Amino acid sequence: MWIIYLKSRGMRIGKGSRIFPSLDLFKCRLTNVQLGCSVTIGRRAWISTVAGNSEIFIGNNVVIGRDCVIAAAKQITIGPTCLFSFRVTVLDHDHNFGGEGNNKSQIHEVGATSPVHIGKECFVGSDVKILKGVTLGDGCIVGAGSVVTRSFPQHSILAGNPARVLSYRRLT
Repeated sequence: MWIIYLKSRGMRIGKGSRIFPSLDLFKCRLTNVQLGCSVTIGRRAWISTVAGNSEIFIGNNVVIGRDCVIAAAKQITIGPTCLFSFRVTVLDHDHNFGGEGNNKSQIHEVGATSPVHIGKECFVGSDVKILKGVTLGDGCIVGAGSVVTRSFPQHSILAGNPARVLSYRRLT
């Protein structure tokens, strides 16, 4: 029943995906949101496109923890087999603070946008914020509480505010 409702709102959902019920999703724009197969989204997640042509793509076998926010004004892509802990926020935009000579407050409007791409097999710890224009290479690990403001290469282990590379994963 829940999945049927989400599909009726425009969300494309792959086979075997599980989305735990959440009142927050009733308020979201779900057009141009595509989930791969076997995606799990925790309770109280807020996934939304905030502009008419914005898109969110979530790959196969992704787990998104409870209380996460993923909001796209342009495009957010999450590769397959990623794991997001709880309270992760991913935004590809900021707010319009009004330019010089503009006396009207337009803070509620979307400002600058830049796509976000998260590679395959990434782990994102709890309370992480990933901001516009970020690309995380395949296999990155982001430590809890980090604020990611720039891109990092594959297999980076990063943490901090702003996030910086601590080391790199050694894959054997």
